[in-house]
Amino acid sequence: MKQIVNFFLIALPFSAFFASCTSDREKAPDVSGIQIDFTTHNINEPFFRLSENATLPELEKLFTGYPMFAKYYLGMENKLDSNLYAEFLTFRKDAKVQELYEEQKKVFSGFEPYTEALKKAFTFYRYYFPGKVIPEVDYFFTSYIYEILAVDSMVLISPEFFFGSNYKYLGQFYDYQRRRFSPEYLVPKTIYEYGLSQEKEFTSKTLVASMIYFGRAYFFTSKLLPDEPDSLVIGYKQKQLDWCAKNETKIWGFFNERNLLFDETQFRTRIYVTDGPHTNEMAKDSPGRIGHWVGLQLVKNYMKNNKDVTLKQLMAERDFMKIFNGARYKPR
Repeated sequence: MKQIVNFFLIALPFSAFFASCTSDREKAPDVSGIQIDFTTHNINEPFFRLSENATLPELEKLFTGYPMFAKYYLGMENKLDSNLYAEFLTFRKDAKVQELYEEQKKVFSGFEPYTEALKKAFTFYRYYFPGKVIPEVDYFFTSYIYEILAVDSMVLISPEFFFGSNYKYLGQFYDYQRRRFSPEYLVPKTIYEYGLSQEKEFTSKTLVASMIYFGRAYFFTSKLLPDEPDSLVIGYKQKQLDWCAKNETKIWGFFNERNLLFDETQFRTRIYVTDGPHTNEMAKDSPGRIGHWVGLQLVKNYMKNNKDVTLKQLMAERDFMKIFNGARYKPR
C-alpha cells in the first residue's frame, strides 16, 4: 500500500511518445454506400428574427415548427402556455442573450463543417445500428443550462458552450471545464452524450460499473468518430493521456489494492468519476475523472477479446460483470 500511495503523491517524469491519436483502433468500416436522412435546425436564427415583442401565436408557430425541439426541450406539443411565452419573451429581450447570438454568427456562421462531421458520425451509427432512428440535431441557446441534451430522436446543442475557453460569460466555470468549451469539442461531446442516451444502465452502484458505463460511451464515440483523436474523445490534454499510458499498471493497482472497484460508497466512488483538475489521492499530473479512462480501457479490452460482440450488443448489455470479466484487464 505504501508503494502505491508514494507513487500517486509524486509526479513522475515520462516521455511524450505515447500517441493519443487513433493508433490502437481497428480500421473504420467503409460507409460510403450508406445514405441517411440527416436534419439540422439552427433555431436561434428564426428565433432572433422575431421581434422582441413577438406575440404568443408567433412564438407558438415558431416552436411547433420544430416538433422534436418543442416536445423534448420545451415540453409542449401544440400549444405554448402563457408562462412559457413570458419566459421566452424575456429571454429574447435579454441583452446578454443577444450578444450570444452575435458571437454565434462570428464563431460558427452556419455550422456547416460541424453538420457535415455529425452527418458522417451518424452514418457510422447507421452502420452499427441498422434500422435505428437517426436523430435530428438542433441548435438553440439554453443560457448555460444544457450543454448537450440527447434523446433517441433529437440532440439539442447549446452553441454558447463552444465559443472558446476565454469567452467572457464563462466566469462561473472552472479552468478545467472552460478548456473544453471550444469549437473542436462540439462534435465529440455531442456523440458522447448521444452514446450515454443509448446505453442500458446498470443497476449496480459499484465503482467499476460506473467506470464501464462511462467507458462504453467513449468507446461508442470513438467508433462513430474513427478519425477523432483520443484527446478530444475523452477530453484530456495530451500530457494527461501520456500520464495515464505511462502509469496504467499503477493506476489499476491503486484501485485493486484499495478494494475500490466493488465499493458502493457513493462519496468514495464519485471521487474517481467526477470531473476536476486532477483526481484526488493521485498526482497533480493525473486527469480528473480517472475512472472514465479506466472504464474505456476495460471496454476496449472486452471488445478486443470478444470479436463477435457488436457495438449494438455492447451498448445493450445490462451485466457489467460480463464486460468486466470478459475484459481480462491486467495491464503490465
